[in-house]
Amino acid sequence: MLSIKLAWRNLFRNTRRTVLTCTLVSSALIVLILVDGIMIGMSDLMVGSITHTLEGEAQVNRKGFRDNYEVDLTIENHAEVLAQLKNTDYISGFGPRVMVGGMIASPYNTTGGLVYGVDATSEVGVSKIRDAVYEGAYLTGAEREILIGKKMAELLEIKLRDRIIITAASVDSNE
Repeated sequence: MLSIKLAWRNLFRNTRRTVLTCTLVSSALIVLILVDGIMIGMSDLMVGSITHTLEGEAQVNRKGFRDNYEVDLTIENHAEVLAQLKNTDYISGFGPRVMVGGMIASPYNTTGGLVYGVDATSEVGVSKIRDAVYEGAYLTGAEREILIGKKMAELLEIKLRDRIIITAASVDSNE
């Protein structure tokens, strides 16, 4: 108790030192809280940009598929899985996808990339790709429609309505 009384008296003996110390400690706490808020916000933004743009909150893949995206590792009972997802109350949206690595070629350049095959109507409820379309229009479900990123279009040196060739392994090809 004596040390508390001495500390309390000492605070007001040199008021300049007390005010300076309180100001520095409170400034450091404010900076610490701001930096923590920025870091949490950046983390949420990184996770949100991936999950809301393309990947979604969860994925159903066959075991081993994410290791090297083997085209043979498809979900064999996909109709049953889709029916279960449709009948689950807490799932707000889902969309079937085919994902495979492939070569994308234009008359000017060739590059590798991931190719996603999606159901255009169900994809609207899953990803926000439709909101990110920079030029052209979102998929309607018609044949031979594709969406590619702006950087890939620049790399391939193509613009709207240009033709490209996508080469990917087929499940039946044993490649």
